[in-house]
Amino acid sequence: MRKQIGDLSGQATSLNNLGVLYQNKHDLQNALNHFKQSIEIAESIGEKKYLGVRYGNLASIYEKRRNFQEALQIYKKALALEQSQKNMNGVARQLNNIAGILGDLGKYDECVSNYTEALQIYESLGLKLGIANTSNNLGVVFYKYKRAYVKAIEFLEKALRIYEELNIPNMIFSTRQNLEQIKKSLNQN
Repeated sequence: MRKQIGDLSGQATSLNNLGVLYQNKHDLQNALNHFKQSIEIAESIGEKKYLGVRYGNLASIYEKRRNFQEALQIYKKALALEQSQKNMNGVARQLNNIAGILGDLGKYDECVSNYTEALQIYESLGLKLGIANTSNNLGVVFYKYKRAYVKAIEFLEKALRIYEELNIPNMIFSTRQNLEQIKKSLNQN
């Protein structure tokens, strides 16, 4: 319908939304195709407002396919777009995505740096879920990869308090499990 009436902006949005649907159905090739089409149309009409989100969606497909280098490059482009739009929530989201890829690549110091920057942004915006998720991510990195148990506990307890406040049962459960594993590790040392 949007194509028939010449609504290119709406068409780009619809294609992106279809990409998300395909991604949720684990049909990564169709998701990839729809995200690329969405980006192509948005760029052709100079629409930048949601371009960072669209590139982030595209990068997530490469990440799911374990093509980390390609995902990293696209996430960095998404970050630059979010920065150019002064969308600080989007900047924090893309920093989180980049940090996750850096962790997958074994670049833990860079990973922590990106998560830390994202956390600072979420805190300045007062976005509790972003604070909780990023604190949780930092806690996991400090526990599993850096073996800095005290720091891991600090971040995980911070995340847990917020998850409890927001009443997010699955995250409460997994964060408690991580805390229990750390405490067991501490008792064994």
